[in-house]
Amino acid sequence: MEENKWINITPARYPVGDATFADIRRQGKVYVDKTEMIYSLVKSSKYVFLSRPRRFGKSLLLSTLKAYFEGRRELFTDLAIDNLESDWERYPVIHISLAVSANQNIEQLRAKLIEQVRDNAVALGVQIDTSAEPYSQFYELIGLAAIKYARNVVVLIDEYDKPLLDTMHSDRELYEAIREELRPFYTCLKDRGEYIRFAMLTGISKFGQVNVFSGLNNLTDISLTPEYNTLCGISQQEMDNYFACDMEVFARKNNMTVDVVRQQFKELYDGYHFAKTGDWVYNPYSVLKAFWHSEFGLYWFESGLSLYMVKELAERNIDFEAFEGIKASTQQMMGSYVPGGDPLPLLYQSGYLTIKDYDTESWMYTLGYPNREVSSGVFDELLKVIVPREDATCFNATSVRAKAIEGNPEGLMELLNIGLQSYNYEQLDAPRTEKHMVIMLHALCMAMGLNVDGEVHTARGRIDMVIQTKRFIYLIEFKINSYPRRALLQIDKLGYAERFEGDPRRVFKIGANYSTTKRKLTGWLIDSISKINI
Repeated sequence: MEENKWINITPARYPVGDATFADIRRQGKVYVDKTEMIYSLVKSSKYVFLSRPRRFGKSLLLSTLKAYFEGRRELFTDLAIDNLESDWERYPVIHISLAVSANQNIEQLRAKLIEQVRDNAVALGVQIDTSAEPYSQFYELIGLAAIKYARNVVVLIDEYDKPLLDTMHSDRELYEAIREELRPFYTCLKDRGEYIRFAMLTGISKFGQVNVFSGLNNLTDISLTPEYNTLCGISQQEMDNYFACDMEVFARKNNMTVDVVRQQFKELYDGYHFAKTGDWVYNPYSVLKAFWHSEFGLYWFESGLSLYMVKELAERNIDFEAFEGIKASTQQMMGSYVPGGDPLPLLYQSGYLTIKDYDTESWMYTLGYPNREVSSGVFDELLKVIVPREDATCFNATSVRAKAIEGNPEGLMELLNIGLQSYNYEQLDAPRTEKHMVIMLHALCMAMGLNVDGEVHTARGRIDMVIQTKRFIYLIEFKINSYPRRALLQIDKLGYAERFEGDPRRVFKIGANYSTTKRKLTGWLIDSISKINI
């Protein structure tokens, strides 16, 4: 690679903050061109809804739409839409964002709505009655803006559901009050339809009781539309087209090969799928943060993502592992989540689960964790719930991974036993069954960043747990209130190790027993199959 290709590969290249489309284009930051899809969308629809996880580019999408409808052609030079659009008409745009909302009480939400409407009115030069209710001001703004500019308005609402999501788990009474406050506000989109050219709402979940989805009969939900699968996020082709040089810089800084860097990016941040067919998608926030820092990390979780759901599901003893490969219908995936109810809708809509496959005969989707960043982050957060803070120092990720990587099964089992004994039994029951204990250990291993699988199928049975590193494989079978030898004999009797016969790594066969009265592993036996280490 010639040196001049490296000149602009600096942190300043990456829009990792809350930069708008206009900021990105003016400052020469990298922008993955989505304008061909945007052109198709605005020409074919009037009312649009898009559900995507947080930190997935929804705000950037709306700011791009705002610039387009404002006719700011100079910002779109060299982008696909510049060759598609010939008119570049200017429309009055109302842009409301609840991405950063104040929801401690209903008065703060009202103040936020009024502030948003007032700022738009000032920007459009429209006088409205600022003493009226928020929905009345919004209703008036739409009509007056259309009349003043002699054009129907464009309404863009970002994170329309955030006030609801922020309170649905913590304060049910406030949640209900917020829902009632938002109901008439969003109804304006229907009531003022004659003045609207285009309206788009983004969010995570569909709340049918705020009169957006029940009121707007012609609302087009593009959340599962194959045509717009990659409207937010980065496809593999886009990674190759826009970030080839960045990969090489990243590899040099970390003393890695480019192939290894590409594979790591794929394993950590790729794997999202939002339609029956189409490309897999990288999480754009995590990709840009990794390039900005020149190191890998769990950036999606570090961004302040709300993880109240992990805590709630942990306290309900939900099997997180069971979500891998779960079947779901469109109605289940895109339905509204009710606290204490089926967690699947919010797990999918929030980005914890994604589409892995679709069966055209049964019309059912197969869901699973999209990538290692998400699965590790979920179980890391779960670990914070199940292991008290005061015990965290004696059970840490570095020590557990080190034992696994160095081929020390005895040390690994000792640390896992400490982890089991550190469980917060005030929030979670002690293991009652073999499966329950495996789930708890699986959570611990995932939180430690280990490559672990539970209930691994073989030709003659299922291995309780398989931990894999670059040079070693640990096959672990558990018994409850029994003997370690019985567990080890089961591994041999059912030929669990045969699954890895062609693998050059050393295999450790471990049989362990858990005592429900002592709440710990009371013993384990280790056998091994020596192979040529890689």
